[in-house]
Amino acid sequence: MLEETGCDAVMIGRAAKANPWIFSWRNRNEISIQEVADTTLWQFKDMLENNLENAIMPFRKYLKAYLEPYALPRETMRTLLTCSDANQLLTLINETLTNLGAKIA
Repeated sequence: MLEETGCDAVMIGRAAKANPWIFSWRNRNEISIQEVADTTLWQFKDMLENNLENAIMPFRKYLKAYLEPYALPRETMRTLLTCSDANQLLTLINETLTNLGAKIA
């Protein structure tokens, strides 16, 4: 980085939350709904495995950021972002991603 730009550090913060693909030098609009779905579901399941009782609240920030480019109806987003049951939220996420064109296994 220092050789190319002259800077000796790079800070990536909030942008990485909505676009974790930034680290592969891709813009958010280059990411397919399938890849968004795979990442969303992996992250949700991983957060649940690591902290079952407290995973949902912090995950909502990521879910909102991942789904924001799709301009979902306000009520759909509200339902997703206020759900507090892990199983119900997983069902809602799967339905939403499927409606957007992802294939959920």
